[in-house]
Amino acid sequence: MRESATMTRRERERIQQRDTILAAAERVFGEYGFSEAKMEDIAREAEYAVGTLYNKFRNKEELFGALMGFRTEQFDQRLRPILRDETPPSYKAVAVLRARFDLFWEYPLFFRLFFQQAGAAICQRQTAYAKDVMDRYDAFQAELGRVFEAGVISGEFRRLSVAAMVMVYESAIRSYFEYICKHDIQERDPSLEDDIVQTLVHGFVPPDGSAG
Repeated sequence: MRESATMTRRERERIQQRDTILAAAERVFGEYGFSEAKMEDIAREAEYAVGTLYNKFRNKEELFGALMGFRTEQFDQRLRPILRDETPPSYKAVAVLRARFDLFWEYPLFFRLFFQQAGAAICQRQTAYAKDVMDRYDAFQAELGRVFEAGVISGEFRRLSVAAMVMVYESAIRSYFEYICKHDIQERDPSLEDDIVQTLVHGFVPPDGSAG
C-alpha cells in the first residue's frame, strides 16, 4: 500500500470509508453474531447508505471475509517483525507471546467474534477468506518453528521436538483467548499473562538458562 502522503484524496477517502465499514461490521457482528447481523445494521452503524455497502461487498459473507482478512493482515504486520529481529530466540518467543496478549486486548471484539463465530469454519478452510487466514497462520507457525529450532541449536532451548514446542506454545495462547471469551472477562490480568509466559519459559529453557 502506498504511503498516505503520496495518495490522492480519492484514495484516502476510499481507505477511510473501508476502515469505517469494517469497524462497524466488527461491532455489529460482535453484538448480534454473524447469523443475526444484517447489512442494514452495519450500514446504520457505519452511517452509510446500505447501497454503499453493496457497492463494495456483494453480501455479508464477503464483508465478514474482508474483516477477517483485514485484521489478520494487521496482526501479521505486528508479529512478523518481532520474529525477524536480531534478538535471541528466547526473547522473540516471549515478545511474540506478549504482543499477542496486547492484540487481544486492543481488538477484543474481533477475537471474541473469531472464537465464538468463525473459528471452526476458518480452521476447515471452508471459504476463500478462511483459506487465506489459515495460510497466513500456517506461515506464521512455520516462522515460529524456525525461531524454536534456532533456540535449540544455540542451546537456549532444551532439545525438544520443534513441532511439539509450537503445539504447546500455540495451545497456551489459544487457551488464554478461549478462557477470556468463555468467562466474559472484561479486565486484563497481567499476572495471568506472566504465569503463562513463565510456564512456557520453564518448559522450554534449560534449568541453567534464562529468557526475557
